[in-house]
Amino acid sequence: MRSIFIFYSTIFNRGILMKYLFWVIITLFTNLFFGLYANSENESKFLEGMSIHHESAVKMSEIALKKTKNKNIVELARIIKKNQTKEIKKLRNWNSKWYGASEVVEVKKDEHGMMNMADLQNKSGKDFDKAFLEMMTKHHQDGIQMANKMMPELEKKEIHHFAKEMIEKQNKEVVKMEEIKKTL
Repeated sequence: MRSIFIFYSTIFNRGILMKYLFWVIITLFTNLFFGLYANSENESKFLEGMSIHHESAVKMSEIALKKTKNKNIVELARIIKKNQTKEIKKLRNWNSKWYGASEVVEVKKDEHGMMNMADLQNKSGKDFDKAFLEMMTKHHQDGIQMANKMMPELEKKEIHHFAKEMIEKQNKEVVKMEEIKKTL
């Protein structure tokens, strides 16, 4: 027992233990800070990416509202445009409020299916309807995949809840689009 006491008193006297504890504490705080920062960065990127993704769905829906005569597609496009426009505002507001991100996001032409917009605009009639449903189905599937991939990393309950609800909504819309395709 005396040897243990001598060992500890030697360490304390020389400050070795204090230096060791200091570095352990610094390391823990550094890992905690960068771990939280990395997660915050991931959440911010998710919010930005999903708002851009939604923006292209809104644009596709606007094209559909101008070009289609199919009442089911008109109804679907209105719902998508209305819901995703609200969600874009919510996502950008959260990103600005929680992470200081700019609410103005530039969309590159090749992001999130934007290159195919011109192809879609050049179609008409049933060809347009089929192309729209194919593009929007793929678009929703990509959004669902994006949200599913990020779900384990989302810490803010609001963002996690949003992602979960979005997955459910878009899965239902994919089923609806598949049903509409069968009527064409």
